[in-house]
Amino acid sequence: MKKNISLWRVLLVLVVLVAVVSTGIHYRYYLWPPSEEQLEALRVDLHSPSSFVRCETVIVLGKMGPRAIPVLTEALQDEEPQIREWAVRSLGQLGAESMSALEQAAKDQDRGVRQAALGALGTLGSDAQAALPTIRTALADSDRNIRDSAVCALGGIGPETIADLRVALKDQDAGIRCRAAMELGKMGPPAVEAVPAIKTACNDPDRKVRQFAEGALQQIQPLTVLHRTVNWVGRVFP
Repeated sequence: MKKNISLWRVLLVLVVLVAVVSTGIHYRYYLWPPSEEQLEALRVDLHSPSSFVRCETVIVLGKMGPRAIPVLTEALQDEEPQIREWAVRSLGQLGAESMSALEQAAKDQDRGVRQAALGALGTLGSDAQAALPTIRTALADSDRNIRDSAVCALGGIGPETIADLRVALKDQDAGIRCRAAMELGKMGPPAVEAVPAIKTACNDPDRKVRQFAEGALQQIQPLTVLHRTVNWVGRVFP
């Protein structure tokens, strides 16, 4: 019985190894720190005719630290948008040193790549302030999905973007206005200078925008129980 169990374990290990090798997983590249030889081998894989291998390669590069940024930047030139998008996601894991490459990707012709790049810039926090011109350009994009991603990025950077978020509160799309109010609210008291604009948004024609604006005000200027009661009475008995 024990021999049978051991045999099955051996067979299971063999099956896993065959699967790993046959799918091309770069198990040998998970050593740390990565050597120049490893990075060069991955650079070669970026030119593989297989889109699966190229996609797998950029994912692995995202786990290899800032030294992989130059190689990942090359992947931003891939002919397939999906590969470029995965390259952006990997770059987003590598910190502020990847900002220049992410700015480049934020101007990509593919919407998905641009959205991924803006999202990654937002995760850099205040380190992404140098990318504000690029994000502001996206904020004026005709595609509402790009504008939405730009607003998220602005919120991720912090209070330095309050003026830009005030502009977004006047966007023609109600969803963008909701997003801008939400991002301002997440900043809490540091966003106090946006209160007048948020109060204006509390009278927005769209009900959801009004709700988000009121929620943002409560996060920026927390009300006491007494104030909440007075406000409630004022709404119930105008």
